[in-house]
Amino acid sequence: MADPLWLLLDADDTLWENNIFFEEAIADFTAYVDHSELTPAAIRAELDRIETLNIKKNGYGRENFIYNLVECYESLHEQPTVPEERHRLRGMTDRI
Repeated sequence: MADPLWLLLDADDTLWENNIFFEEAIADFTAYVDHSELTPAAIRAELDRIETLNIKKNGYGRENFIYNLVECYESLHEQPTVPEERHRLRGMTDRI
C-alpha cells in the first residue's frame, strides 16, 4: 500500500447520545400515523424526504424535527389535522 487511507469523523457527541431518542420518536410517529395504505417504512421514507428538504433551509435541532413531524403528518393524514394532534406530535419529542 503506497499511501495509507484515512477516515476522519467529526461527530457531534450530543447527537450520538440523543439519536436513540430521535429514533424512538420516529417509531412513535409512524405508529401514530397508522396510515391505511402506507407501511411504517414508507412513512419513514416520507419523513426522511421532508427532513432532507427542510434541513437545507431550517437546519437541525429538536424544534425543526418537530416541524418536520407535523409537516409529514399533515401531508399523510387522511383527515384534517387538529391542534390536539399537533400537540401530541410535539410530545413525542419530549425525551430529546
